[in-house]
Amino acid sequence: MKRIGLKRVHRVIAIISLIGSEESQGQSFGSKRVHGQRRSLQADEGFQSSDHGMQQFSENGDGLCPCLSAEALATKYTRDPLESDSVDKFLDQTVDLNRYGVGCKPHDLNSKACSSTNDDCATIPLPPSCDKSFCPRSWCYVDPANCSLLKRESVLFQKLYYSYATCGDMDSFTYTERFSSLKGRTMRVALNSNTGGWKGAYHPDGSFATDDKWEGPIVDFVRNAAHEGGFYLNITSPPNFLRVESQKYFGKSSFDYCVYAAALGYVDLCVASYTIADKRASVTSFFETSDSEIFLVVFKEEGGATWESFKTNFLTIFQPFTRGAWIFIMLFCLPVLGLLMLFHEYNAPGGGYPRTVPVALQDVATHSVRECTSQNVPVANHVTKSLYMSYLAFFQETYDMSVFTIGGKLNMIAMSSFILLVMAVYTANLAAILTTDIAKTSVSNIKEAVEAGYNFCSERKVAEAVIDLHNIDPSLVVPDPVELGGDGNPGFNCPKCNARERVFEYMRHSPSDKSLYCNAAFVTSGDLQVLHESREHCDKTLVGDVLAFTNEGIPIYDGNDTSASLLALFHRMKNEGKMDKEMSEERPANNCPVKEGEGHSLGVEQLTGIWMITFTLAAASLVAKVVQGWYIKRKETRMGTKVVTLQHYDQWSNETDHDVFIKGKLYDPRSVKSEDIDETNRWMSRAPFGGMSDESEYSIKDDFFDNKRQL
Repeated sequence: MKRIGLKRVHRVIAIISLIGSEESQGQSFGSKRVHGQRRSLQADEGFQSSDHGMQQFSENGDGLCPCLSAEALATKYTRDPLESDSVDKFLDQTVDLNRYGVGCKPHDLNSKACSSTNDDCATIPLPPSCDKSFCPRSWCYVDPANCSLLKRESVLFQKLYYSYATCGDMDSFTYTERFSSLKGRTMRVALNSNTGGWKGAYHPDGSFATDDKWEGPIVDFVRNAAHEGGFYLNITSPPNFLRVESQKYFGKSSFDYCVYAAALGYVDLCVASYTIADKRASVTSFFETSDSEIFLVVFKEEGGATWESFKTNFLTIFQPFTRGAWIFIMLFCLPVLGLLMLFHEYNAPGGGYPRTVPVALQDVATHSVRECTSQNVPVANHVTKSLYMSYLAFFQETYDMSVFTIGGKLNMIAMSSFILLVMAVYTANLAAILTTDIAKTSVSNIKEAVEAGYNFCSERKVAEAVIDLHNIDPSLVVPDPVELGGDGNPGFNCPKCNARERVFEYMRHSPSDKSLYCNAAFVTSGDLQVLHESREHCDKTLVGDVLAFTNEGIPIYDGNDTSASLLALFHRMKNEGKMDKEMSEERPANNCPVKEGEGHSLGVEQLTGIWMITFTLAAASLVAKVVQGWYIKRKETRMGTKVVTLQHYDQWSNETDHDVFIKGKLYDPRSVKSEDIDETNRWMSRAPFGGMSDESEYSIKDDFFDNKRQL
């Protein structure tokens, strides 16, 4: 014991030295240093000093709770022991009972209970594991009527109270004895069966069953606590005569009935997941087990024929890039790359952008070939073709034009790499957007739901929390059904309507009777998790931010000496992670059907943008064909001559291998040179096309040939 005292002296000296060192640096107690200057807490923070705050603990205790003197103990108290042998078991015979508990001293230091202190208790500061940590701490007997500090009733003598607080020490004796006081005790336990969620207690026969079929994380936690604390659980039910009184005070809920019984002491604790409502917490203590999040629940959107949904689905395919990115890609990158290809390949031998092309000029009336020659291709035609091929390459994800120049080949690499990277990013983003938007809802938060004219289903206590926090008009909440024993107020609370499941069952897309059905609901997330585990109500989902939190716990009778011990044990186990372990093992999995593999199945509405663009372009092709036919026919009628192209090109401007026959004659486009008119006519007189009729050997009018050198 001397070693303990010596260490305490050393510690006090060290603390005094530390305080002196801080004061020498301008960091005295009651002040702060800000930007190198001392700032008074009293001046800036509003704290006021008092003589009580500055005084030292005296041997006679604090003035708020003075120690009883030896004379007062001798005259007012008889020191009758609580048990006949309690004094002999705890105190040594050498202890002077006349001075025991007088003044602030470690009166138990040399007691029989502390004489077997283990090594852990010989260190300072004392570790929590030391079960005799009270031994070196000071205390004294006090008058409970003259003490406003923490005090406890003596475990040795009748009508005596002691206080560690008046001597400035923690009441570790109570902490040490608190857990041991539970050993061997029998706790009267009543169990409610939760109707929803998964964090509570559950029984197939409902509340207050007295067999061993109870399940749930709360039940398992209490069972483990009984094993760890060494006490027994006597499963019982509240007295029936209390039900009527409970209904007068709380209402018809069986959970309120159990809370009422715990508050009056008919049971020591109720086991289930109880919402810690204000009125419940005002009558008894609660051990908080968990928090539940309240969300808005709506139907998953299944598509529709409205203009808004059509517009949204159409624009979905453009969402992978911003508007600025699309403009940059479609109006700058692709046109520039296409025009660069024209620049490199124009008039290159064998290239896709020739300066001239071979044609046959055919009389419209007689269908006879007047002349075979070559015509210049307007640059505008090549520009249009280059732009077309750059966009075709983008959508076809390849550039198949034959190129022959070094510049063209390098530009081909630039074009191909651009298309590859852009399409890879686009495809990945679009897939993510489509598979995410498939589960979207018509509203995304409570504000949008109210503005859309929704009404809501909800269990009573959940409804009260949301209405108060978000200023929701109570008339928007479906009332408790009177015909099922409800009271007609907002939120379901009827004892026979299974309120928490009714919330989901009475949701409708377009409720015909808003006094009975609802568009959406306020629920705790656990309720929907349980339903999704059993593949029920999979067409409903949580949306928006958390609307509110509800604290859940178990009520404990606080009128005896075991309630504090029970709460302390529960808190210790919760801090050790044992509550979280029970919860994690019971957390339900979502078993609602989803498509196996990559993402979700997409419907027609999700692909609106794709099929709209596809068929718009297909319709444009039909219009182009009609317009082109009309234009050519009009031109031929006006000019009297039909221009037949002898060399055809595919979509990439690559020459096609085919034979051209006009009136049964075979024409070879490779024999037509880019020559002047006279050379062409002389060359034609040699009949290079396998023979031509006499009527084809006259030349075309000069004004036509000079002004119409085009395809």
